[in-house]
Amino acid sequence: MINLIGLLLIGLFAYSGYKRGLVRMFASLLALAVAGLLCQPFKGLGAIFLPSSVPKIFAPLGGALVIGVVLFIVLDFAIGIPIKKQAKAREEAGQPKVLPWEAYTGLAFGVVWGLGISVLIFSGIAAIGRAQRVVRRSDAMVTYREKHPGPWGTIKETELRQVLEVGPPPEQGEVWAEQVENSIFAPVVHQVNPLDEKMEKTLTDLSVVCNDPQLFTLFQAHPKVQEFMSNPIMVGLSQDPQIAEAIRAGNYKEVMDNPKISQVAQDPVLRQKLKELKIDQLLTEIREESYKLPRHAQRSRFR
Repeated sequence: MINLIGLLLIGLFAYSGYKRGLVRMFASLLALAVAGLLCQPFKGLGAIFLPSSVPKIFAPLGGALVIGVVLFIVLDFAIGIPIKKQAKAREEAGQPKVLPWEAYTGLAFGVVWGLGISVLIFSGIAAIGRAQRVVRRSDAMVTYREKHPGPWGTIKETELRQVLEVGPPPEQGEVWAEQVENSIFAPVVHQVNPLDEKMEKTLTDLSVVCNDPQLFTLFQAHPKVQEFMSNPIMVGLSQDPQIAEAIRAGNYKEVMDNPKISQVAQDPVLRQKLKELKIDQLLTEIREESYKLPRHAQRSRFR
């Protein structure tokens, strides 16, 4: 389905480029560039139209994508008005609306542009779907660890699949994301997707750590985490009763939906400090430290 949609988009843009000509296509590209610049200030408005299954921490990204598409449609229509008038005047004068060289160069330009638009759309779908997959897979891993506490070993894919089968079904965005990953556009989407496989794994592992009592204890005790948590904003988050209750209940979707978490995620200073924290390396150290944990028969989540 994704392959068909992508090829149809490319074909549509190629035909449009042939009929409209290079000048009109270039004007549309200008509209796209302006929409890309203006979408960030209005991303909050676009986030209103996102499905509730998308964690609010990812709302700025999804909102910018939604509002960018709307702005492009409006700007493209506005910029095209004088160009259409010029083409009509040329036609009335007995001249072709689009010269041959404009038509063929417009076709080539349309193919490239159609590919770009397809990749942009599929990247957004893949990012949203992967965010949903993070939530579902991390929940399954925590459920698995309730019966297999102790060292944080690698869960076999077959074991994880068994846990996933008895849990909630995949969200629609996750299904579409999997189709994107198996499509002919996957190599290009992989290059531009803001939520790539490495980040997806990091978010999944971090969710597991934050929802597992044993691993979270090791996480809190780590010197780098203690230094980071000494920040006044982070102290406020750690003392927030709603966030604490969500963590104890294992409801990390609610944690990611908390407006305070979203605000922190957008703070440039904290984002830099978080980058310096090197989460990937930190999680690796937590994994190694977990091998010192005692094994128990069974336990439950934070309660």
